[in-house]
Amino acid sequence: MVSKNKIKILTIITRLNIGGPTWQILNHLKYFNNDEYELKIVYGKATHTEGRCEPDKEFRSNCYFVPELRRKISLLDDLKALLKIISIMLKYKPDIVHTHEMKAGLVGRLAAIIAGAPKVVHTYHGHFFVGYFNAIMKNSLILCEKALYYFTDAVITLSESQKSDLIENLKIKNDKKILTIPLGLELNKFIESSANKKALRESAGINDSAIVIGTISRLTEIKNLSLLLKAAKTLGDGENYYFTIYGDGELRSELEEESIELGIDQRVKFMGWCENAENAYPTFDAFVLTSTNEGTPHTIIEAMASGIPVVATNVGGIKDMIENGKTGFVVNPDAHEEIVEAIKRLIADKNKTDEMVRVAREKALETWSLASHIDAHGRLYLELSENID
Repeated sequence: MVSKNKIKILTIITRLNIGGPTWQILNHLKYFNNDEYELKIVYGKATHTEGRCEPDKEFRSNCYFVPELRRKISLLDDLKALLKIISIMLKYKPDIVHTHEMKAGLVGRLAAIIAGAPKVVHTYHGHFFVGYFNAIMKNSLILCEKALYYFTDAVITLSESQKSDLIENLKIKNDKKILTIPLGLELNKFIESSANKKALRESAGINDSAIVIGTISRLTEIKNLSLLLKAAKTLGDGENYYFTIYGDGELRSELEEESIELGIDQRVKFMGWCENAENAYPTFDAFVLTSTNEGTPHTIIEAMASGIPVVATNVGGIKDMIENGKTGFVVNPDAHEEIVEAIKRLIADKNKTDEMVRVAREKALETWSLASHIDAHGRLYLELSENID
């Protein structure tokens, strides 16, 4: 067991862009710097369209920025990042190295092996085996992940389906080191903002008769927002439907052009990133997620906590989050007609939708509690530290 007063943790993430992994890391930075723990983070460079986040000022001395650590694969940059992270580890001497996401998981765990870190943890945030890479790259990454699994003391997945997916793709025989810890979010602000729905809609210039379908997303290929635009086209002009898309990404111009070609640009607004998402959800009548692959999207949790009904494609970990017809609607990927039908059902039967919203909010608060999430990680870190020679 470590003899020091504090357990020293070095957390490594590819970049601090807007999204669930970043919220988790920033919460860990806040809650694992106390009398028992000292946590520092290494993070890389986000692109200008991803929406960048910064740690709170009081914790910036606990952060190492490595600009060569990027999502895109580059042998030269990856080597530079590896050497810098090894140097950080040798100076900081962490008891536990905890990596997040694919690139940081590969580079960070390799650095931990070379630097001789006592314990190594990795969290998988998504189902990267589907939709991200071609067959050659996917098989290469699986080989790397299988090798690194041997040197990893604990592996964390965010849902049971993600755990099953990992075991199947890596052909893992000993899964004792894999544990599921659900994502944890600060949800009170979403509940509080939902009480101001009328005022927030008025401030956004939304009239009482408008039916607003919204989403918050990176505008990238895997988010498949063309599907939402097809649904918008199918719903037509007659029902006073409007679509609000918060987020940015490399496909923004292409999606804006597509909305013009479909003749729906007057009913679709591209808003860019919103700093206070808790004020965006209450302006929606329904939240729609159209991705072709997901892990545990924080936007679904936030929408549930905000009291907004959810329609989502049945991919990745979505089936662990939504019980179809009870806490939301799940639809087949690429079936925009099913999205249209789900939206119509939500709007047509207010009593049933209100009950769905109530049950979904209860599930969000019970399943994705920040307190439970932090407690589970604390217990893991303590257990690992007790087994350090």
